[in-house]
Parts: sequence; structure tokens; C-alpha cells
Amino acid sequence: MSITRLIAVASVAAALAAGCTASTDASDSATEATAAQTLDESAADSAADDAMSDGGDLAPGAVTASVTGETIELGDEQLIIDQGGTFVLTGSSSSSVVVNTDEAVVLVLDGVDIVSTTGAAIVVEQADDVTIELAAGSENRLEDASTRSDEEINAVLYSESDLTLTGSGSLTVVANYEDGIATKDDLEIVSGTIVVTAVDDGIRGRDSITLVDGVISVVSGGDGLKTTNEEEADRGNVHIVGGTITVDSGDDAIKAQTTMVIDGGTITVANSVEGLEANNITINGGDISIYATDDGINAVAGEVGLDVFITVNGGSIAVEVGSGDTDAFDSNGDLTINGGDITVTAPTSSFDADGSAVMEGGTLVVNGQQLTSIPQSRQGGGGGGGGGRP
Repeated sequence: MSITRLIAVASVAAALAAGCTASTDASDSATEATAAQTLDESAADSAADDAMSDGGDLAPGAVTASVTGETIELGDEQLIIDQGGTFVLTGSSSSSVVVNTDEAVVLVLDGVDIVSTTGAAIVVEQADDVTIELAAGSENRLEDASTRSDEEINAVLYSESDLTLTGSGSLTVVANYEDGIATKDDLEIVSGTIVVTAVDDGIRGRDSITLVDGVISVVSGGDGLKTTNEEEADRGNVHIVGGTITVDSGDDAIKAQTTMVIDGGTITVANSVEGLEANNITINGGDISIYATDDGINAVAGEVGLDVFITVNGGSIAVEVGSGDTDAFDSNGDLTINGGDITVTAPTSSFDADGSAVMEGGTLVVNGQQLTSIPQSRQGGGGGGGGGRP
């Protein structure tokens, strides 16, 4: 027996009057798509059962969408995307969207409001890769439940595959359980306005985080942005190319398990325990402002044996740290300044390097005093001395 499941619920009457077709626009071009799907009931139930067996927080009576290019108005039933293609999502839901396919998927969020009462808002159980596109002019919101049946799916937007966020719309993410946005693979933010509030980590990528552009704001109880792969030397990295990034975190603001490279962008760390942390940190450009209660920029040894260093080649960098056993720049290896404009406010220690500390260029002002070399001040002294001049 076959049944008809109406996906675009709010537009059914209009769709039927127009010959059961609806118009959709995934990338500013009109595409005709079917507003209703006829599915074999046993096949739909089987798809839901298969997805449930993969560990997702799935609800009974889930709807399966298999027509690429379709505009889908969300309802309170769970939506399962079981094949590759582009799907335009609109409307509100108290359930979730689940992606379970071997192909690539593009989800275009065009006025989506998902406040899940069962778990995560969007779950990618498997896919070749997934792109979340924020439609132009759209405002979208994702919020999760504060409890889970599957604790591994610990983010509002959770992916087992590579995840890319793009588009010119906006996305607000509210994490009541743990993390805001998380992927087990690579995470890339190309564009868009993204606001994350999370009880634990804000944005997490296991293998990498790449920030190309966009406006990103994170308020988190744990780390702001972080990678977690500390077993592979060529992964677990953070690369910031551009964009405007603001972080207010209860722990580290931006943390890479291996390598961090900052080429540009505007980065403001309003609050953190440590501002930037990685095995090695290279700053080539950007406008960076950091407040930390512990170390402002910190290079530490990791599990994979990478060289430990901080290198500044350019950019405008202002670092302020709290009192106590704190350092504005703290490297467990070498510290090199080749360029850039650096301003440090540090009541106890401005620079701490276990290896060499060399200044080859750039400008350096510590506690209001311009210096021509890097001061070493592990035991205090407020970063004075070391080549100061009026």
C-alpha cells in the first residue's frame, strides 16, 4: 500500500490548485519541484528504522525526503534526507532534520526555526559532505533539547562528515545540552552571520576549522572554537583567513590541537582563560584583541611531537592578561617577532619563552613602554626592561 506524505504542509492548497507543483530557489534560480511525495509506507518506515539504528535521536513517524531540489516546509515530524542533492528548508519544527546518505547534500536554510524537544536540531549521520547554505536575507535559528538519548550527538548542529557553512543569511544556534556546532571531520565557514550560545563549546571541528569570511559570534561556557584531533600531525589545525570573529568563553577562546595560522580577519576575545592556544601559532596578519585571565597567546607541547613556537610576522595584536601567574605570550618553545604592531598589558609577565625569544622587526609596546627586544619575565617584573626607550 502506498500513502501520500505532504511535505510542504503550509502550501498544500496552493500547490494542488497549481497542479501539485511548487516553486523553489536553491541558488537564485527557479526550479519546479513536487509539493507532495508518494512513498511506499513500508519503505518509509524502513528508512526511519535504518536511520534509528545508526544512533540518531529519531522520532516515530519520520518523513523521508528523496527529491532533490525540493522545497520542504518543516513540521513537527522528523525529516530524514536519504539521498544526495539540494534541499531548501523553510518553516518551524520541534523535531529534527537527519541526513543519512552516501552522497553530498546541500541544505538551504531559508527562514528555518527548529527548537528540538528530542535532541539535536540537525544531525548528519553520514554523507559524502554536507553544506549548510544560509539563504540571502533569511534568519534561521537552531536550538536543541537539554537532554539526549544518544549522548555522543552532543551539539545542536552535529555532523559525522565534512561540514561547510556558507551563504549571506544569518544563523542563531542555542546549545542547551553541550556544544553549538560540531563535526567529526573538517569544518569550514565561508560566509554568513553565525551567532552561537553554548553551555559548553561553541564551534568544534575534529580534524580542522577553516574560517574564510563571515561574522561569527560565540558565547560559550567552555572553549569558543576548537579542534580535537591530537593524534595526527596534519590534522587538528585551525586556519583563519578572514572574517569578523568575537568570542566570550569560559575556557580557551580559540584552541587548535596542532597548528594555528592566522592570515587575516578581525578577532576579538572579550573574555577567556587563555586566548589562543596550539602546539604552534603563526600570525601573518589580522586585527587581534585578546583579554585572558591566564595566558593570552600560548604555545604548548602536544601528543604528536610538532615543534612548539609562536611566530608573529604581521598584523595588529593587543593582548591583556589578568594578574597572577599569567603571561601575555607564553611559548614552551621559541618565540619570534618578525613584524606586526604588538601592544601588551600584563601586570605580572609579558613574555615567557622556554626556547629562544627574538625580535627581528615590528613594533612592541609593553605596559605603555616601547621596546626593541622581547623581555623575559617569568618571575614577574611586569614586562619591563629589555631594550626600552622613551
